[in-house]
Amino acid sequence: MTLRSSWYIILVVATLAVSALMGSCRIEPPLHLPGETVEMSLPEIRVDINVIWGIEADWERYWYYGWDADDVAQFGSIEYPQPKSFQARIYYHPDKPTDAWTSCSELWVEGTKFTRRFDFGYHDLLLWSEIDSEDGTQVLIIDESDKDAIFATTSRSRIGAYNHPEIFYGGYDPGLYVSDDYSTYDYYDEERNVWVKNLETEVYPMVYIYLVQAIIYNNNGRVTGLTADPALSSLSEAVTIHTGRTSEQEINVAFPMRLKKGLQVEDRVADIFGGKLTTFGLCGMNSWVESKSSIIYSGSRADLRNHLEVGLSFTNRADSTYRFDVTPQLQRQAHGGVITVEIDVDTLPLPHITTTGGSSGFIPTIGEFTDSISHEFEM
Repeated sequence: MTLRSSWYIILVVATLAVSALMGSCRIEPPLHLPGETVEMSLPEIRVDINVIWGIEADWERYWYYGWDADDVAQFGSIEYPQPKSFQARIYYHPDKPTDAWTSCSELWVEGTKFTRRFDFGYHDLLLWSEIDSEDGTQVLIIDESDKDAIFATTSRSRIGAYNHPEIFYGGYDPGLYVSDDYSTYDYYDEERNVWVKNLETEVYPMVYIYLVQAIIYNNNGRVTGLTADPALSSLSEAVTIHTGRTSEQEINVAFPMRLKKGLQVEDRVADIFGGKLTTFGLCGMNSWVESKSSIIYSGSRADLRNHLEVGLSFTNRADSTYRFDVTPQLQRQAHGGVITVEIDVDTLPLPHITTTGGSSGFIPTIGEFTDSISHEFEM
């Protein structure tokens, strides 16, 4: 074989080798890259937040006050609104989900979807919805002093009771595993060169709606209004967002009501004070999602009594505060419903103006004034 022939053979072999390499020269996902040492890119998790609520409350059947445009303007709609944005807290456990987390990332989410690259390991995802008020204010307070038990409470009202909280949603999804085995992912995004996993998580109401009505029979103009916002006692002070469980600490919660005259209540006509109360719920109770099988209260503070306190003003310029035990109504509707008290003015002890200009010796709060409650509706 001549030297020229040898060079020719070498050139052909080299050409075939180059052609083979060029034919296989395309970008593969990290899962298919050859060799023992592979630089693995962090995968991407695309989270879809599902807002879940299906709280059963027979608002139509037992609610006589109604809800007109003036009520909407003053108190808002009777609904669980769709949130527009969320706060997210992502807890990272590098090795085991039972280990203490090593970092907590904060994220603001517009809408109900977000995408983020996650480190390999275990993650817990905590979500709660932001408050979207017309004037940009809110009474809801989120306390993050303990990252393992973030809770919500409210500010105090001007009469000393607590303000009723805005409706918001929360959810906790622990143990999300971000694997370095790319075969466990949903697909590979070639354009962005990243493996992607889709995740659905759910949030539930952390605040519940009660519609409260005080039905005034035989009024004939004697009761003219309220002296201040009514208050409901022994409601929970706070809710832990991780669990949805309410605090065992009881507080009084104030809320507004307004008077409508001449409304039909079955076969009678009456004046009615009505309003919407929002609350974390009764003390020491589980969230709605943990109690779906029953709407009856089964918490740890069944010893507490819930009283509705209503200050009435009269046509003779006197006023008094009346107290109604509504515990059974709340305990059989632990996650919201209709609360009703009935007052017959013909049988109501009326205060009168004394010569000194104040009311008579009528006590401001009647301990157990059950005469003003004719009966309770079954919800």
